[in-house]
Amino acid sequence: MPGDWLRARAALDDWFAVAVAVLVVLAGVGAWAAYGAYVAPGTTAEERTVDEWRVAGAFDHRATVTPPANGTAFEPGSTVENRSLYLTTVMPELEGSFTLGYRGEGPATVRLDERVRVRSVAASSGGEEQTVYWQRSRTLESGSATLRPGGRLRIPFALNVSRTAVDAGAVNERLRSPGQIQVDVVVDVVVDRQNGPAQSLTFTLPIRAEGDIYRVESGGRQETFSRSETVAVPNDTGPLRSLGGPLLAAVATVGAVGLATARRRGIVALSARERAWLDYRDDRDEFDEWITTIRLPPEARELPVAEAVSLADLVDFAIDAESAVLESPDSRRYHVVHDGYRYTYEAPPEPGGGAGTELAQRPGAEPNPEPGEAEPAPESED
Repeated sequence: MPGDWLRARAALDDWFAVAVAVLVVLAGVGAWAAYGAYVAPGTTAEERTVDEWRVAGAFDHRATVTPPANGTAFEPGSTVENRSLYLTTVMPELEGSFTLGYRGEGPATVRLDERVRVRSVAASSGGEEQTVYWQRSRTLESGSATLRPGGRLRIPFALNVSRTAVDAGAVNERLRSPGQIQVDVVVDVVVDRQNGPAQSLTFTLPIRAEGDIYRVESGGRQETFSRSETVAVPNDTGPLRSLGGPLLAAVATVGAVGLATARRRGIVALSARERAWLDYRDDRDEFDEWITTIRLPPEARELPVAEAVSLADLVDFAIDAESAVLESPDSRRYHVVHDGYRYTYEAPPEPGGGAGTELAQRPGAEPNPEPGEAEPAPESED
């Protein structure tokens, strides 16, 4: 609507400096976001794993049934494997092997030193720490190799559990040690890689003699090693900055330039005619309840005329005089009849339209002026 457009232009003209300043700030924000997204996105320090490798060690074991095996469920010369319990009388010697597997980036040099450890141990009152009364070790096997990822190194062992337990019991008795005998197959592992310092590990296969039996516990496990470094990672700007920043900068810049150009060409500021018509429309909307559409009788047109500068002045006078404001149904004039005078106000023409534009837009307006009202001369009224 013309009134809304004029009001928008008037507000823009009044707040022109503020509007341009806001657009300039938005253009700066968009340019900053675009610069951060494409030129200098910045970095964030992150901890990243740069090297990771693992080893897995496992024991396997077996015993051969030896005579006399009469009266048992085992056939002499047969082999039993990977049991948790063996019979000391017919399976005195435990054989087996330790296997170490390696997985990682690049090769690794692996050395295995295998020994049997016998000691007399007493558990502390808390059960967590142990008191070792005596201990001795004997080397079994050793081996080394350079393993590629997925490679394995295996070394065997053999131990007469029955004889070892008897010898340990004799030492315990001779030393009068209150501890319990523990027998372990221990494997000391050293893994040396080019990507980091060498790592040392120990794997233990516990063997516990209990009279005519001995128990073998599991001693395998897997160990993982990793090395981390702090790296600078470019920030992920996301679509809001990478797309929204340039778009905001472009739109705000075009808007600021467009506003400046429009004002320089006189498109923003209202002309005197536009300002007068907008003031009239504002008054007409504000004082609508005080205005009544009535056609003046011929006698009223003969009264002396006094002209009001604005519709607001005419309404103020009508309120003070306790009279009505009469709007001619087929013209742009407003009247107040009081004390033998006719006070009038003629609305300015609508910008961009003819003299009858407003009349044609008003519902119920008559297309032809009433007699005596059409084409009035400048010196006369209605």
